[in-house]
Amino acid sequence: MMKTPNDKVKAEFEKNKYVTIPKVLGEQTLDFIYSYIKMFSDRREIVIKYLPRYYFPLEHGWKGDKKDYVAPDAFSKYGDMMSETLLLSMRESIEDRIGLELIPTYSYFRLYGKGDDLMLHRDRKSCEISLSLCIGYEGEQWPIYMNGTPLYQEPGDLVIYRGCEIEHHRKPLKGKNQAQVFLHYNNKNGPYGEENLFDGRPFVGLPATDRPQAYKGTRFFEEDKFNYENTKQEGEGS
Repeated sequence: MMKTPNDKVKAEFEKNKYVTIPKVLGEQTLDFIYSYIKMFSDRREIVIKYLPRYYFPLEHGWKGDKKDYVAPDAFSKYGDMMSETLLLSMRESIEDRIGLELIPTYSYFRLYGKGDDLMLHRDRKSCEISLSLCIGYEGEQWPIYMNGTPLYQEPGDLVIYRGCEIEHHRKPLKGKNQAQVFLHYNNKNGPYGEENLFDGRPFVGLPATDRPQAYKGTRFFEEDKFNYENTKQEGEGS
């Protein structure tokens, strides 16, 4: 029996714990997301410079601090509605490709600048099945290393990997910038099951928080889900 493309993807994912898939998004969609991320980064700079009293990291993203220790110099945003929409809309397609039933946890995006790198790390439990999607770049191809193996991406190319198991990193960026979107899931039938649904939030698009009382009273509230101090040394995305 001839193997389907999904059979081949599943087999490679099971063997290596990562797999690359080319061109999962079209050029027009990529151009839109790339412009959106760059504009989001520029907005943060303008708010900080001219309207500092209104700057709120959970709303405007962060850069140059410890909120994202694996890539502190890059611009990052957790749980944006655009990337959360991708998190939900792409789930079934990814399930078909790797043969797992997935629980959505959270999304993230980064705009790396020249000289930015990504520290060697493994991800936290909400990133059991992780997707790193290349949105666009100015410069040259910039590989991500999975267990020491360089993987090169063009805009629209996707890497699916077991974020809690695979060590991954990037060397300093030589180009002007590169935008990546990260989509994170748990295996519904794996060790974490549904415990990290929406990363402990009651709904997608809401910020993570280190204040346990913030979502108290919601059906997802449990004290141990909000102990982010215990996870601050683990990665958010690649």
